Amino acid sequence: MLKKCQETLKSKILQHFLGVFRFKNLTEFKMINNGFKKSLAKLKRSFYRNCEVFTYGILNRPVWEIKPKSCNSDLLILFLHGGAYIANMTKMRWNLAEKLLIKTCAIVIVPDYPLAPENAWKDTYAFLDELYLSLLRRYSKKIVFIGDSAGGELALGFAQKLKNEKRRLPDHIVLFSSSVLYIVILKNYVQ
Repeated sequence: MLKKCQETLKSKILQHFLGVFRFKNLTEFKMINNGFKKSLAKLKRSFYRNCEVFTYGILNRPVWEIKPKSCNSDLLILFLHGGAYIANMTKMRWNLAEKLLIKTCAIVIVPDYPLAPENAWKDTYAFLDELYLSLLRRYSKKIVFIGDSAGGELALGFAQKLKNEKRRLPDHIVLFSSSVLYIVILKNYVQ
């Protein structure tokens, strides 16, 4: 019982600070008015200095393939950005992709997946299907899905789809998503 009270208190504190900084109202306003940026933030110059950057299309959407020049690894990272399924890659998320690249020496794949409300979930999964098949054909590396926020939910959902279809699963999945955390917490309460 004490644990539930502490989490409720944490939740109230978080809600209070979101209200004080008007973040909640601003986010709700942007969601209602579709005010999030659909265009991607520009790729950082350091990527071009330190990496080979290739851009290609899958179902008429751009995909960035970024390979480090100075090191190599047996990993391929499919990085799915967050943004509540309605906002695109930001500078902050490009920074995260760069850190992943530096720490792992892996090839990092950053897709511009279809966003809502212009696209349905089926469009996003169709895009990921084509991209994943393309990666499997071209590489024999270990594949890691890394998802940030909504991208974490998307990575988990896509991995579940692959499992249900008895297809090759990623070797690892790394999720940075509060929704996934809530699922784990709820599961622990039910047990």
